[in-house]
Amino acid sequence: MDRYSAWRLKRLLIKKRGRNLRAGQADRWSRTWFHDQGLHQLMGTIRYPKAA
Repeated sequence: MDRYSAWRLKRLLIKKRGRNLRAGQADRWSRTWFHDQGLHQLMGTIRYPKAA
């Protein structure tokens, strides 16, 4: 889910920039960049109860 959301946001930013997208600008939009911008990360936050 984390990969999909970052991929989708990256695609939306590329579409929004259109012809004004500079070379290499899309490469900096990674999962860590989105996390630093405040996107909540789901991977590693789910804790399952221990087996009884």
